[in-house]
Amino acid sequence: GIYRFDVDFGMSLVGMIEEGRYDWSDPAFASDRFPTVGKGFVEFEGKLFDFGTVSSDVAEERIKKADWERPWASSPIAPLLGFGAAFPDVQRSNPVVGLGSVAWVDGRLRSPCLNGNDARRDLNLYWRISIWKDLCRFLAVRLAVAQATT
Repeated sequence: GIYRFDVDFGMSLVGMIEEGRYDWSDPAFASDRFPTVGKGFVEFEGKLFDFGTVSSDVAEERIKKADWERPWASSPIAPLLGFGAAFPDVQRSNPVVGLGSVAWVDGRLRSPCLNGNDARRDLNLYWRISIWKDLCRFLAVRLAVAQATT
């Protein structure tokens, strides 16, 4: 299905993380590594893609090819956090990866991921070059229809 949610780009990265009420977030999340680019309130459509066991590059290519008329893009950090705040229980069943943001942390290229279980919700950074396990879902986003046409 398609999820609809808002992102307030007037918030700082720290504010967005706090709004998600995660039980833990990687201390490497910083606005210089993960800038939030946008202004005001933006409504997004999001879709979770399940590609099985796959590399980051293959997942991104498949996301781009999923809809030629209204293309999807791998989620950057701000929409990923907006999704996590709006739909907090989704990450309890499957990790939700935002391949649209990457940063060098501890000598490795990493992407943000929402994950958890029945007891907790976390905001992690995972090694981007790795092969993602089949339980991962990739969040893709685009502007909501009303905003895409204005």
